[in-house]
Amino acid sequence: MRAIACGVRQPDEVIVVDQAPSAAARAALDVLGPVPHRYVEQERLGLSALRNLALQLASGAVVAMTDDDCVADESWVDVVHASFSDPESADTLTGSVLPLGDAAPGAYMVSARSHPAPYVHTRRVPPWHIGSGGNFAGRRRVLEAVGGWDVRLGAGSPGRSAEVIELLDRILRYGYAIRYEPAAIVRHQLQDRQRRLSTRWTYGFGIGAFLALRAKRADRLAVAALTIYVECTRPRCSAPCVGAAGSTPTSTCARSRRWFPAPGTACASAGTDRLRRSDRSAARGDRDVRPAWCGYSRQPERARRRTASTKRWGAPGRATSSWACATQHWRNTSSRISGDQPTARPARSS
Repeated sequence: MRAIACGVRQPDEVIVVDQAPSAAARAALDVLGPVPHRYVEQERLGLSALRNLALQLASGAVVAMTDDDCVADESWVDVVHASFSDPESADTLTGSVLPLGDAAPGAYMVSARSHPAPYVHTRRVPPWHIGSGGNFAGRRRVLEAVGGWDVRLGAGSPGRSAEVIELLDRILRYGYAIRYEPAAIVRHQLQDRQRRLSTRWTYGFGIGAFLALRAKRADRLAVAALTIYVECTRPRCSAPCVGAAGSTPTSTCARSRRWFPAPGTACASAGTDRLRRSDRSAARGDRDVRPAWCGYSRQPERARRRTASTKRWGAPGRATSSWACATQHWRNTSSRISGDQPTARPARSS
């Protein structure tokens, strides 16, 4: 809150949704001073429900979000505002995620994003290469059009994580664009080794849950994505992964296998099975499980157009037999990203 209040540009409003309310949390908003802000308490429904409530309460045309373990750079709000000032700019935005403070021995970076050049994603790629929830912004109308965050994913839900990964993939699937802007900087708190290892199961579980939702809709790229993700557990893999503090997007699995060991495949499988059983339980009414809703019922017309991507891979949701071809396409895309090459078209300079 202090970093946002002392920034180059102050936001039009700040909304804090708290699922573990306390007097200390409410008092922390005093540092905002004259900046309009709202503090909203919510029962523990999960991170996706929290983000959806914030989206519902927002009054501005652009919504920017960060996490409670992140600190926004002093120019973050100003860069986000400038990126959306052009009506023809990208519909959503991700940015750099750098370590918070100096990297001490035994401290590791999480969700690092340090690509030096801006670029725009216009077609589907492995979504974990696009961005993370700690540094995300988008036009409110776009986020509402795609249905917001899936309540089956994210912390506190059956899926446990991957809610932002699923949303980024859905944005591209609907035909919208995602811009990566390196000048939009957020710094993420470092983690020790024990904490870093303890979160691997959750992230792998969420990936499996996300891919299960895609596979249920006969999305052939789900298998391609799972293949690429599982490759990150192999000894001789060159796919980009997140490594230790200070690592770049070109970090290889030779370094990050300690974070994605062989049980990573089991994590993804467990996430897939958990979502399957959760949906079955909801259908039977055995227990209080939220219905399977992802927003696809309101898919806009522009997402059904035969773009260059759908001409090559088939219309969204169409089951085909060319899994190997799709996997090779996504693997090539991953290689371009790891080689610091744009995945679509270079972004125009702001």
